Amino acid sequence: MNRKLVIKPITTADFNERAQIDLVDFQSVPDGKFKWILNYQDHATKFVILRPLESKRATEVVNELLSILLTFGAPKILQSDNGREFVNSVISELKDLWPECVIVHGRPRHPQSQGSIERSNQDVEHMLRAWMADNKSKKWSVGLNFVQFQKNSSFHRTIGRSRYKALFGNDPKIGLSTSNLPSDLLKKLATEEDLEHISQIKETKTRSMVCSICKVEVDLPQSEIAENNEIICQLCDSSKKIQIQRELGHEGQIIAAEKMIKVNNRIQLYSTFTI
Repeated sequence: MNRKLVIKPITTADFNERAQIDLVDFQSVPDGKFKWILNYQDHATKFVILRPLESKRATEVVNELLSILLTFGAPKILQSDNGREFVNSVISELKDLWPECVIVHGRPRHPQSQGSIERSNQDVEHMLRAWMADNKSKKWSVGLNFVQFQKNSSFHRTIGRSRYKALFGNDPKIGLSTSNLPSDLLKKLATEEDLEHISQIKETKTRSMVCSICKVEVDLPQSEIAENNEIICQLCDSSKKIQIQRELGHEGQIIAAEKMIKVNNRIQLYSTFTI
């Protein structure tokens, strides 16, 4: 009996441990000089960053990749289906521009793990074509920004939350439209002074306290101090929320990986008995 080896799908616990890049061919619908799309995805949070490209040359890919990495930081492992030679040339050119950045090439993906970025590529293409149709525009290089925001804001089944929430710890805000202000009041707002007037901000008695995590002094309303014995500043509170969201997202990855292994085992068992 010759059984195939079942490879466990890769799960990643934290942001920037592993990232995947793929190129989406849009040569059939060129937007001026742009003919390709760079799809960069963090493996843990599934957060997606999309960039229009003129070509698939490693030099151009690196220029866009560098902009992403200098904003969000660099992953330890970079993975792609575009071939080891392509990724090695990308990493090599990246090293020339940013010597302090050390990234290794990920193992070639197998069928059990490559589905995520492939599904992302298909989603991007479908969503982008829908945006072009809805807006009666062929400027997909502009629509790419809206598609990126929509993908990162939407619920992701595997991690059980939006990509945005997995990365930042909360759902994205869209200016005042995501505030609690009534819509009729929102239409009247034009300046910060208008906002202060409508919000009717009241003076609240505060007390200087030390954050129990970072030990920095913060001014908190007396009511919040009475309700909560543990004093946590806003930045530490945000960090705590982010950590919780990523841990829950990782649990979702593990559950999905275990389900995938069971399915593959059943397929192989069935194949063994039908040979």
